[in-house]
Amino acid sequence: MHVWKHESEAFCDDLGVLICRSLQDNGVTLDPIKLFMKPPKKPMTSSFIRRPGLTLLELLIVIAIIGILVGLLLPAVQNSRETSRRIQCQNNLKQVGLGLQNYHAAMRSLPPGFTGGFEPQKDEKRWGWATFLLPYIEQQSLYESLAPTNNSLFRTVFDPSRRPLLESSVQVYLCASDTGDILADPRRDFTGPSPPAKKAALAALHLNNIGFSAARANYVGSFGDAWDPTRGLWTEDELRGNGAMGCNSNRKFREITDGLAHTFAVGERDSSRFAAVWAGTEAWSQCHAEGVSMVTATAFYRPSLPPTPFPFTCDGGGASGFGSLHPGGSNFVFCDGSVHFISNSIESHHQENESDGSLGLFQRLARINDGFSVNDL
Repeated sequence: MHVWKHESEAFCDDLGVLICRSLQDNGVTLDPIKLFMKPPKKPMTSSFIRRPGLTLLELLIVIAIIGILVGLLLPAVQNSRETSRRIQCQNNLKQVGLGLQNYHAAMRSLPPGFTGGFEPQKDEKRWGWATFLLPYIEQQSLYESLAPTNNSLFRTVFDPSRRPLLESSVQVYLCASDTGDILADPRRDFTGPSPPAKKAALAALHLNNIGFSAARANYVGSFGDAWDPTRGLWTEDELRGNGAMGCNSNRKFREITDGLAHTFAVGERDSSRFAAVWAGTEAWSQCHAEGVSMVTATAFYRPSLPPTPFPFTCDGGGASGFGSLHPGGSNFVFCDGSVHFISNSIESHHQENESDGSLGLFQRLARINDGFSVNDL
C-alpha cells in the first residue's frame, strides 16, 4: 500500500501536482501500470484456430458418399425421362387416333392398311395407311405433294425428283424413346420398279434393287392376328387380314363388332425390330421384311418378341409384330381413339382351340370380330 502511494506521488510529480490532485479529488485512480502497460491478449477462440485439411481417408469417404447418392439419383432421373418420352408417345398416338376418327367421318371408313392388287395399276400403288392420314394430322402440304390418288408409290420411288418427299420425317409417327436413324432400316428399303426396258418377270420380282430407304415410322396398323409364316405369297382375301387394317381393307366402324374400345387400330414397333415406313410397302402381296409388315403388324406373335435374324422369310418374329423400347410394354391406340399401355406379359396365344375361347387376350384385341367379350382395360 505504501509502495503504491509512493509510486503514485512520484507519478504525480511528473504529471503535475495540481492536475494529479484534481484528478484524485474527482475519484480518478492514477495507476501507471494500467495506464502504460498493454492489456493482456485474449485467448483465441476455436473459430480462429487453424485446422488441418481433410485426410485421405476422409476424402475417400466423401467420394464414396457422393457415388452412392449419384447411383441412387441416376435411375430416378432416367425413369423420369422415360416417363416423359412415354407420355409424348401416347400424345402422338392420340393425334393418330383423332386423325382416324376424322378420316372415318369424312370417308365413311378407316384408311386401308396398304393398297395393292394384281392388276398393273393397282400393283404399283402400295401407299400405306399413314399416307392417307396425312391431311388429318396437319400434313396437308406433304399429302398434296405426294398426290397418292393420282400417283403410285413405286413411280415416286423411281423418280429422283420426287423421292425426297418419301424421306420427309413426320414427327407424329415417331416415338421419342426410339433414337434410331431418321431413315428406315435397310431391311425395309425399296427396290423400286424396273425400268420399262426390263422384262416383265424382272419387274415382278423387283430385282433391280435401287436400295432406297424412306423415312422411318414407329407406328404400324393392326393387321389382326392372321399370319402364315410358312407361305410367301397370300391371296388377296388373306392379305386383308382380320384386324382394323389390311390390304384395301377400308374397314367401317360397324364391321368392328367387338367394339371400338376393345379393338387395336395402331400400335408401336421400334428400331430394334426394324420399325416401319409411313409411306407404304415395297411388296403388298408378300409377308417378308419388305412386305406388308413395312406398314402393319400382326398379333400372331406376342408383343416385343425379338426379330428373326436377317435374312428371314415370312417368319419375322418381332419384326412382323408389335413392340417398343418402353420398359414393360407398348402403347396402342384403339379404334375409339383411346390410348392404352399394353403390358408385354399380356395373355398371348394364337389361333389354337378358338372354339373354347382360349384365344389369347392380345389376339382378341387385335381381331375386329372374334365374338369373345373383353373386360375393360
